[in-house]
Amino acid sequence: MLQTRALLPLLGFVLLVGCTKPSKEASPPPEVPKKAEAGQTAKDSTKKPEETLPAAPSTKALPEKKIDKGQLQEWVQEATERGKCNRVMGCAVEEKIVGAGVDVVPIIIEAYRAMHRPVYQKFHLITMLGQIASRQAEAFLIGELDSPLWQSRAQSAIALGRIGSQSIKSKLGSMFDATTGQNRLGSRYALAYALVRLGEPEYADVLVEALDPKIASEVNWGFTAIAVELAGELSLRRACKYLDWSIKHPDLFLKKAALEAAGRLRCENREVQEAASDLLAHRVGSVREVAGEALEKMTGMRFNTKEAWLNYRNARDAK
Repeated sequence: MLQTRALLPLLGFVLLVGCTKPSKEASPPPEVPKKAEAGQTAKDSTKKPEETLPAAPSTKALPEKKIDKGQLQEWVQEATERGKCNRVMGCAVEEKIVGAGVDVVPIIIEAYRAMHRPVYQKFHLITMLGQIASRQAEAFLIGELDSPLWQSRAQSAIALGRIGSQSIKSKLGSMFDATTGQNRLGSRYALAYALVRLGEPEYADVLVEALDPKIASEVNWGFTAIAVELAGELSLRRACKYLDWSIKHPDLFLKKAALEAAGRLRCENREVQEAASDLLAHRVGSVREVAGEALEKMTGMRFNTKEAWLNYRNARDAK
């Protein structure tokens, strides 16, 4: 399993509303009072001691021998097929593609350009370029920052952050300042992530504040899922105080993204762990599995029932 799941994805991520019209980032969510608008300013802050920026997602060791171009084309073609690569089932061929490294970059770009519909599979190709993190994709990704498709702009910004493209930092900052409004939060969160990766830690506040229930409850859940995944990848432990709301959210994609982030961040607060323990008996097997994995990462112990977790937590709190 790759270190970062394509949300996203994000990010399975990434981007969770990938079939929207290109002129908008999502169907307009309810208006929110100005004081609650998410991430409209990037506040000055210092990086918290426990939030050391982790390395960007990297590929596994490159194959010992060069992979035939025809094989690479076959793998990439599979990644463009809805029945074999989608946000519900994942993308089984993804690990092979990313593991092929720089050799597959031009083939991914060619496949992206050949896809004309704004669908998940198209945007997920950019996600894989970010996971490969090759400078060979840099010019293409910079060009896609001007795409009419917001998902392409967002995924390209994330990929450039993972590559470490310092030359584009000024442009990304200008794009961030110009990207305002409730229907553009997907791009704004992606730009904030990229700027943190490029050495501007104050933009991390944008992602953390996006998870505050006062904000998250007023915006499209798909945008919140993007912020959840990116905050987890950046090891923003401040996000733990808000993750219980996303874990309790009825949408399964946001719920699982928040569980994975909580596990990755090793959240210690009782609210998050209890929210996760409630899902050990969830009707959906994949949710139960992710909840168990998250609790194990947060506590160092495996639980099959909420009662078992409660016994552990009460004993711990009594010490």
